[in-house]
Amino acid sequence: MPPSPPFVGAEHSDFVPFPVGYVELDGMIRVESRLEAAEEELRVGLRMKLVRFELGDQPLFAFAPCGSEGEA
Repeated sequence: MPPSPPFVGAEHSDFVPFPVGYVELDGMIRVESRLEAAEEELRVGLRMKLVRFELGDQPLFAFAPCGSEGEA
């Protein structure tokens, strides 16, 4: 556990670790991002979609696995 969670101060003692990974966009660029998935769901080549989440009152973005094979 890090001494203080990223992006929030030490007053947030309820920090829960989350997965981070690289997502490739159309074979052109890779971005490092928070991943909204359980660790056991993740694998190389998994299709992802952009999702919104909130940290406190701050809207942020992450990637999550696509729900169906055809979903982009």
